Amino acid sequence: MSDQHLNLKIITPQKLITESGAEVVYLPTVEGVLGVLPGHMNLVVAIGDGELTFLSQGREEKINIQGGWADIKDDTVIVFTELTETSQGSQPQSNESG
Repeated sequence: MSDQHLNLKIITPQKLITESGAEVVYLPTVEGVLGVLPGHMNLVVAIGDGELTFLSQGREEKINIQGGWADIKDDTVIVFTELTETSQGSQPQSNESG
């Protein structure tokens, strides 16, 4: 059963960008934007260039990413990408309590 949240990890070859709980994640895939909610079916998708958006504790976070892939499995979303940059100059939460 789902705890009504996803575990989101965004990883580049250099470092772990974020590991956070999220209520929803929007991924910029090569086929268009994919919304992921808790309980989503297992899936591997190719990431395109665009803005990854996620809602964490009622706050929207946005990160610009460029290429890569995402693995969605068991309420965990792991994004492997080459380039990331936060929007609006804010850094995403790297830790979450609860």
